[in-house]
Amino acid sequence: MCTLFLLFQDHCLTVVDEEVFHTCNPLCPMACRKIEFQYVATDSEPLREESSLYEKMHVDKIFRTRQEMNKNMACLRIHYGSTEARTMSYRPKYAFIELFSLLGGYSGLWLGFSLLKCYEFSLSKVMDFKRRKKVSTTKVKKIKKRKKFNG
Repeated sequence: MCTLFLLFQDHCLTVVDEEVFHTCNPLCPMACRKIEFQYVATDSEPLREESSLYEKMHVDKIFRTRQEMNKNMACLRIHYGSTEARTMSYRPKYAFIELFSLLGGYSGLWLGFSLLKCYEFSLSKVMDFKRRKKVSTTKVKKIKKRKKFNG
């Protein structure tokens, strides 16, 4: 009994899926954004034989009796609270002043690092020069002192 019910259920789902695919797919492009609606299901009723869904879903092939159909299927009436769709998109755009500020900030940062490095390099060269000059003057003084004592 259970497998028979599952077969009917699968058939029903397949029929509904095909119906939705053939109805909506040609009319609707692929969704590029998700739209949600507030809704309220107000009531339900059994599926009537006069309904267009009755023939499309081959209900008479799925269920043996009308009671079985009434137990397993229902028509829902859904009322949407609003059909308003809000689409919000964010595209960051830079105004000229913002772009100028951003580029100036980054270039200033790198330029600051490079100027600091240049200052450090020149300072080290000056210190090396002073150190060499001091060493060379002390050598000259030592040589002069030796000449005085030897001379």
